[in-house]
Formats: sequence, C-alpha cells, structure tokens
Amino acid sequence: MSTNKEIYFDLKKSKNKYLTDSVIKYLLIDVNNFSNFSDLVINFDKQCINETLLFKYVEEIKNGVPYQYVLRKVDFLDINLLINNSCLIPRQESEQLCLIAKEMIEKIFNQKKVNLLDLCSGSGCLSLYLSKHIKCNIVTGVDISMESVKLANQNKERLDLNVNYVCQDIRLFFKENKILYDVLICNPPYISDINTVDEQVLKFEPHQALFANPGYLFYEIIFQNYQKILNSKYIMFFEISEDLQEDLINLISIYLKDVTYIFKKDIYNKVRFLIILKE
Repeated sequence: MSTNKEIYFDLKKSKNKYLTDSVIKYLLIDVNNFSNFSDLVINFDKQCINETLLFKYVEEIKNGVPYQYVLRKVDFLDINLLINNSCLIPRQESEQLCLIAKEMIEKIFNQKKVNLLDLCSGSGCLSLYLSKHIKCNIVTGVDISMESVKLANQNKERLDLNVNYVCQDIRLFFKENKILYDVLICNPPYISDINTVDEQVLKFEPHQALFANPGYLFYEIIFQNYQKILNSKYIMFFEISEDLQEDLINLISIYLKDVTYIFKKDIYNKVRFLIILKE
C-alpha cells in the first residue's frame, strides 16, 4: 500500500496531458472518501484507502475519458451532481449563467415566487441550482434525451428539490404545454463547426447536446414559440457562442417586440450570455 503523497508524486511523473495536477487531487479525494482538498492535505502521508480503484480511474483518464465521467459526479457551485456521458459536463460558464440569473430574478421579481423553465436541461444543473436558491412555484426541465432526464431525476432526488423533468422535443413541448412561465433558462446545442471542438469533448460528450445547424436553430425555435410558454412579464437567459451575436440580434428584431436585451461576457472575456427581458 502506498501513501497518498507517494501516489500523487508518482502520477505527476506520468506527463499524461489528461492527468493534470488538479485531476490527480480529485481522484485521491474521491477514492479516500475525503470531503475536500483540506482532508487530502491532512491525510497526505497516510495510506490510500482504495489504491486499486484509483489506478482503474487513472487508466480511463489516460485514455482521454473526462475525469467527471470517470468519477460519475461533478461539483456545480454549491451542489454536487451525478454525471454521465448522456449529457454535457457542466462548466464554469454555466455556473456564471446561474449566478447572473439568480441575481436578476431576485431583483426583477422582488422575492415573488416564479415559474421557471429549463430547456435542454441535461443533468439538471441550471434548474436544480436555481430551484434551490430562488423562490419558485413550479420548476420544469425539458430534454430530448431519456437518459439525461433519468439522470436529472436522480439528482433532484439526491438534493431533495422539487423539479419536474420531461423527456420531450421542445417543439412538442411548446404545443402541449399548459403552464405559463416567468423565467426561461437554456443552454442549447449551438456549435455548427465540428472543427472548433476539442478532441476530448468531441470523442466523449454527446453530439446531440453540442451541435446545431445552423448554430442559432434552437434560439429561433424558442423565439418563434415563446408566447406559448411565457407570461407577459418574463426574463430569458441563454448561454451562447460569441459568433452568434449578430444572428441573435437579427432574430430578436424579427420575433420579439418591445424587449430589452443584453449580452454579457464570461470569465474568459468572450460574449457568452444573452438575457432578454420583457417588463
């Protein structure tokens, strides 16, 4: 049996591009059932509890499997989510979108309970975080992937949150929906050029959640149908690709009337978010 310290420095020598310093730490924390990095530091000189499992994980990661899929979980702001390759791995940009949404919803609706709709909901990260942190009457998540919906339901049960996840094409949802929502949040597929996607993402993450042709396809579908799902006063939050900004401005001018819209940049200084408000 080796100590966590010995394993850590041995793995650092591997020089595998996927086995980064932070990934090694995540693995050690997981297989030792530690709560956080501080636990690892405190127990750095102690024996690793499950060395066999750790090296099983290491081999998968060396072959390019994202560590989140290997560990089958991911931290998203202050919640921990189960994750698998049926849905995208939640990223920092989605965390930032949630924080923007939380602040604006609280300000605009002044602590009033809202109906919230999460389209292309995946693991449920957006709707689960917001249902935990804002006052809601109804929270609905919609995704076309049954495996993603199953995963989102597992996450809501673990977190004891009241969200209704529906497996449906959003076009059909718009036709059959009977509820009007105050808030819509969406991180749809928006990549149109496969050559812009990282090799690891392309190989392991679901293409159905990544690609749209044209890239603005899902935004246009939503803009065409928003009156079927939103109250007269509403706010919409979208994650976008910066190369879609002009297309989205054009679509707003075609389909939406008397709205305020703003684009916001992410932590990498790229235009990444679109917020549309009707008061």
